[in-house]
Amino acid sequence: MADSQRLALLVHPGLYCICRLEAGEPLPGWATSAAFCSVTRTPEELSVVCDHDAVPPQIHADRGWRLLRVQGRLDFNLVGVLAGLTTTLANANISVFAVSTHDTDYLLVRDETLDRAVMALRAANDVVTPASDVAAQTQPAGRVAGVDHVALPMQNTDAMVAFYRALGFQMTENPNAVSVHVGAQMINFHRPTRWHDPAFTLRARAASPPCGDLCFVWDGSPEALHATLGAAGAKVEEGPVDRQGARRRTGSSVYVRDPDHNLLEFMIYS
Repeated sequence: MADSQRLALLVHPGLYCICRLEAGEPLPGWATSAAFCSVTRTPEELSVVCDHDAVPPQIHADRGWRLLRVQGRLDFNLVGVLAGLTTTLANANISVFAVSTHDTDYLLVRDETLDRAVMALRAANDVVTPASDVAAQTQPAGRVAGVDHVALPMQNTDAMVAFYRALGFQMTENPNAVSVHVGAQMINFHRPTRWHDPAFTLRARAASPPCGDLCFVWDGSPEALHATLGAAGAKVEEGPVDRQGARRRTGSSVYVRDPDHNLLEFMIYS
């Protein structure tokens, strides 16, 4: 497609499953209980793509997919829309499951490859709206939409700044705090002069270093993680061990401590 026909995609929040049922089975109610579902019946199988949380655990399913939708209604005479998208992702070594409807195309990519998929599509001049923005647009008023940041007191400022920079985090500093940016979230480390100030009351009153227990998702190989931790001077305290993560899947985690002795978990989803 020409640059003038570049595509706009929305990343839907949440996880999706690709399920396989026997060809003769009736369509179960859970398959159509959420806003998005796709059902295909053939002589060989009944295939269902639907919300992760709707699928009973005993169902044969490939779990942990993210959904991207091409915005707008696509004319049937357009050529190469899906081919262009899948070629971009194939060149980035990202597996894709495609679903087409009357109006548009959907792409499913594995959760752990979503960030790379978004970067690849943007590099190809497509416009991708992230899941956090979609969630904000679709959440009913009066509900919590996500976590913005957490705040922790910091003791060893110079060592902490050097440590988190060595781990590759983007950071900003001001007289009161050092902010460590993690995707769309951040950690505010309050400088000692800030949290020791009796006039500063907007904090957990009894908190003092170390009081943090943080988990980060690592997008890469275990070898690359260990190399990065080693370069930052972090000693693995435990791991790799299996842990259940916020994505409702099991990941492999290692634990280290930062210079203030906060506990840091680095999780790799399979």
